[in-house]
Amino acid sequence: MEADPDRALVAALQGEDEEARERALGDLFDAHYERVVLVAYRVTRGWSDAEDVAQEVFLGVARGLQGFRGTASLRSWLYRVTVNRAIDHLRRRGRRPAVRLPSADLAQQPREEFGASPTSSPDPMERAASQDKAAAVRDALGALSPKLRAVLVLRYFEGLSYEELAEVLDCSMGTVKSRLFRAHGTFSEILERRGIHMDLEDPEDDA
Repeated sequence: MEADPDRALVAALQGEDEEARERALGDLFDAHYERVVLVAYRVTRGWSDAEDVAQEVFLGVARGLQGFRGTASLRSWLYRVTVNRAIDHLRRRGRRPAVRLPSADLAQQPREEFGASPTSSPDPMERAASQDKAAAVRDALGALSPKLRAVLVLRYFEGLSYEELAEVLDCSMGTVKSRLFRAHGTFSEILERRGIHMDLEDPEDDA
């Protein structure tokens, strides 16, 4: 297992030195806030919801690292907490929002929507097609249940391995593969109804 790059932060956050804890919390926020917000957004499909979830996550961290066993990285633990808080947030709200961002906001996104980059082509027609594809992907993600949406987000946006997914989602490898299979099917079906084919074959499926 690779060394956790956040090990020093964890030690400080679990220590008795209040000043060191405050510094570590600030460093943790700087290092992981953007990632937490983006994962929360892709699960909740709303920026306001994502910011609420991120606030809950970091307030929880400030109160302590309850549930952090140290057997996985702090990054994996934050993924787990973020996904769980995002799903709980949606459950409390009793809805599954699918928010379409304006193109200006979409252009500022640091990650591509499953390979669709709306600003990479100088050709206006190609750029418009890419924007349509990205919008279709967001709509398809929004149509999934939060649990299925989360497994796709973590696998394809965050690049987690099956082993990491099992750790983050606190389930077996078999459950991870089952959720991915169901998510692939529903996601692809929705896109195909809009005339978009997207290959989501996973190299780990053959491992």
